[in-house]
Amino acid sequence: VATIAAIPSATAQEPAPASAVADKIIVGAPVFDRDGAQLGVIKSNDGSVAVISVGEKQIDIPIASFGSTYKGIAIGATVAEITNVLAEQDAKAAAELSAALVAGADVKNVDGTQVLAKIKRVDGDTVYLGIEAGELGFPKTAFYLKPEGLSIAYSGEDFAKVVNESTAPQAAKSPAE
Repeated sequence: VATIAAIPSATAQEPAPASAVADKIIVGAPVFDRDGAQLGVIKSNDGSVAVISVGEKQIDIPIASFGSTYKGIAIGATVAEITNVLAEQDAKAAAELSAALVAGADVKNVDGTQVLAKIKRVDGDTVYLGIEAGELGFPKTAFYLKPEGLSIAYSGEDFAKVVNESTAPQAAKSPAE
């Protein structure tokens, strides 16, 4: 989720009282940019920050950055500006992930609470993790960074199942197959 610290108010006139605008920032409400184009919709609001769905992306916007226009709630940035911020943050996140995907790095479970394996090597879009039976490859898209470190999209239990399934002897096929 991208975060923008502050965006100029969307209203050129005297801004509406904070409570008047804040009361309109409800889940599902459309959000407009300063030019009147729809930016996205409110996904959540914790009272200080609202999460806006912008296509398949999400961005956190401080409640104080919202204003009110004749169309509804709005922010003082354009769709293009927000799209650029999201693209920059995606590029930064991808670079940070690539830098973390190195041989010897610990890989934690989905919650970031348990080390599951170490990276043995990276080859193109495949990351090979060292397991007891050798190595097992996963697509780079299965990995992400959390505050706890590098994680993979598996719980400890699910990871163990994948490892066991990949190393289990295959059932002998009958001649008829």
